[in-house]
Amino acid sequence: MVRDNEDDLKEWIRKELVIKGEHEALSATLNSVKEQVKKYLRLSEDHKRIILLPPANKLEGYWQVYLYFIGKAYATLIGIYQNFHVTGKELEGELKIPGRSIRRYLKTLREKKMIIQVKRGLYKIEYSRIEEAFSLLEKEVQK
Repeated sequence: MVRDNEDDLKEWIRKELVIKGEHEALSATLNSVKEQVKKYLRLSEDHKRIILLPPANKLEGYWQVYLYFIGKAYATLIGIYQNFHVTGKELEGELKIPGRSIRRYLKTLREKKMIIQVKRGLYKIEYSRIEEAFSLLEKEVQK
């Protein structure tokens, strides 16, 4: 009887709690915020670009940078990009924001634990904080 309960628990843990990889965890999280995301960005497969929509352009700069990270993650899942890493130079070029501002926004996002610095100049989204970040974003938009 005890053995059956233990086996049942192990099976439940494997089914409900175990993540097969970072990619799967990212997919599940992005799926949970997709309705919020579509208010702020679009992806261009033809031009391999992440396009921020007008509501995103009204946000503080660090939110625009964060939304770019989100767009990069979605674009990676459908094969537009090879990975969801982002560089400061990429952000400068794509968002047309000066490097000094980009560095400040990246620092803010790192301090809020919304992104992770992989190595000098290379960052990735912290997928475990995406839902929380969108909750904060929605509160800020409502102000």
